[in-house]
Amino acid sequence: MINEKIFYNEMLVHTALSVHPEAKKVLVLGHNKEVLNEISKHKISADFCENDFITFATQAKNSVYDVILLDSEFSDQKDEFSSSFYAQITRILKDKGIFVTPGANPYLNLNSSYEAIKKLSNLFYIVMPFRCDMPSKTGGSLYFNFASKKYHPTADIILQKADLIDGLKYYSSDIHISSFALPPFIDKELRGAIKK
Repeated sequence: MINEKIFYNEMLVHTALSVHPEAKKVLVLGHNKEVLNEISKHKISADFCENDFITFATQAKNSVYDVILLDSEFSDQKDEFSSSFYAQITRILKDKGIFVTPGANPYLNLNSSYEAIKKLSNLFYIVMPFRCDMPSKTGGSLYFNFASKKYHPTADIILQKADLIDGLKYYSSDIHISSFALPPFIDKELRGAIKK
């Protein structure tokens, strides 16, 4: 059986990097260095911070990163989902930047999902949740939030990038696009938070 963490790593990284056409500088906030292996498949550089994300973001220069990935599945930092932290993320992203962060499963915790998406919607032009199949997890999926200053996660996917990445086990352009599909009752409940 395949290690499900591969699914997580591939979705965290390639969903953003297959949409941003010119990403050159990526920041990973987290404890999972395997994410760097996925980023290297795009032949771009990445900074990695595994401790005190808030201080790192606060001290970083303005408009440095094209993509920021928050890998908090293994993080114990409690303030990383605050509005002030998201404001720092927005500040250090370039004007076409993309931020991907874990989100709440709307099937299991609709209120938490709505609140997290709403915080991001106050700062980003496009904010949409997406799913990663994880059969061993409660509910069978993990969710992320895709927040972008410019690019739409399904309309702006670059198929040549998405389908020509070597060595993938889970991610593809078809998985990418379908991961953003929500049933109408969830979509309706998240209206007012999601920005498409």
